Amino acid sequence: MSLSIVCNGSRDLQSWETFAQAAPNASLYHLHGWKDVIERTFGHPTFYLAAVEAERVKGVLPLVQLKSRLFGNLLVSLPYFNYGGICAESEAVREALFQKAIELAQQEGVESIELRHEDSWRPGLPTKTHKVSMRLELPTSADDLWKALGAKLRNQVQKPRKAGVTVALGREEQLDSFYEVFAANMRDLGTPVYPKPFFRNILDRFPEQTWIATAYLGEVAVASGFLAGFKDRLEIPWASSLRPFNNLG
Repeated sequence: MSLSIVCNGSRDLQSWETFAQAAPNASLYHLHGWKDVIERTFGHPTFYLAAVEAERVKGVLPLVQLKSRLFGNLLVSLPYFNYGGICAESEAVREALFQKAIELAQQEGVESIELRHEDSWRPGLPTKTHKVSMRLELPTSADDLWKALGAKLRNQVQKPRKAGVTVALGREEQLDSFYEVFAANMRDLGTPVYPKPFFRNILDRFPEQTWIATAYLGEVAVASGFLAGFKDRLEIPWASSLRPFNNLG
């Protein structure tokens, strides 16, 4: 049975999700649901490539087309997130998806393709290494984690607790607080802020994998983080705090 590359194939959707959930090198952003989030929020064209053999998905490559006067015409896997790229069960499948992406770029008049891999899998391609992923292995209990933080960091955590800061973990009910803090921080940094529907769409599409944690001083939200979970990893792709309260840690 020969391998075929399918673009935006709806009948392969469940097989895509099954593959992404099982593949050891898949990230949260290889799930098919991000196609809906990006299309609903930004309206960008999306090209979700699946390598299929005997009705089984053997590899995936989610691509989003971005067009702007500043950056030109690009295919990115995936924009707005730190991860993406090709996820495949073999080098042959990976190469087939890569070649299909090149064909797609030529058809769409795209100037470049950006694949956000963690590994440098194809020697000779231009590579950016300016981003760092920081990961903390979690022990079996919160007490063990607390002891492992060290005295200085524990003191920094205790300072806002003593000042009366509390933390709420939720979802849609925390969105307004999160966005208020996030937008203020992005404004202070001079960075364009994502629209609120972007985060609402993520919460809607991934109800069992996303949360928001917000720190309050009284009724005022002073810091907030958007959490996303996949397999054995929990990450914080977006987090902000209000500068007037930085002295509280």
